[in-house]
Amino acid sequence: MTEESRTSEGADRAQRLFEAHMPELLPVLDRLAGQLDRPEAKTFLTLATLRPFFSGCTQIGGSGNLLRNYDFSPDECEGTIVSSHFLRPVIGMQDAAWGLLDGMNDAGLAVSLTFGGRFAPRPRLRHPHRPALLVGDV
Repeated sequence: MTEESRTSEGADRAQRLFEAHMPELLPVLDRLAGQLDRPEAKTFLTLATLRPFFSGCTQIGGSGNLLRNYDFSPDECEGTIVSSHFLRPVIGMQDAAWGLLDGMNDAGLAVSLTFGGRFAPRPRLRHPHRPALLVGDV
């Protein structure tokens, strides 16, 4: 977590970012944070407080197939395939505690996160929430 996120102002900013951009995930965030015995758990789980990182995962798709290469060092990738059912059955590659790098839901919708090529660090949410949200996992 950044030093700013360890302040009450930083925690408030992280909460506002999360509420503004992912309001449908607030009940899940509250439920997960409530299960952790740490005062900073909710701020951490917003993923708005982590230092920015940039990576470029290579992918190609066509004819109903998606080929994906994780361009991470093995030491920097959780490498955990998870199956969960927050809102509907989902399987995916976990990242950042409760996000996904990619995943597929029970209806066959597959979503994959990739780097867009723009280095512009600024206060924002980390991306792994987006694939999880799009396939209906959270």
